[in-house]
Amino acid sequence: MIRVSEGEPSGYGGLELADHVSTIFSESGLLSRASNFEYRPQQQQMAHAVAEALNDQEHLIVEAGTGVGKSLGYLIPAILYAVSEGKRAIIIPIRLTSRSNWLKKTFRCCRKFSLSRSTSPC
Repeated sequence: MIRVSEGEPSGYGGLELADHVSTIFSESGLLSRASNFEYRPQQQQMAHAVAEALNDQEHLIVEAGTGVGKSLGYLIPAILYAVSEGKRAIIIPIRLTSRSNWLKKTFRCCRKFSLSRSTSPC
């Protein structure tokens, strides 16, 4: 579940966010600098759809198999959207195993990695 909490809006309009997210997840995008990154077109499509849904304030249901990269696929667009709009993104994985996995892997990676500054994520 992703919930955006109100704050001070600060810009990132229209498809600009979705296009930016697609670039981050592309074969030569920012994430490709990580030694363990593997380009996955399904992950890129999901991240783009999440960014569009957040921007349009619409609901989105995504079903994807193991190994697609769902955690980063929703986390990166949510963080970018929240920061650009001056809001908070609240991420709550439903299953305990998902929550544990997310805390161990995804959060550790994101702590090391600044989307705008790092040359070597994770």
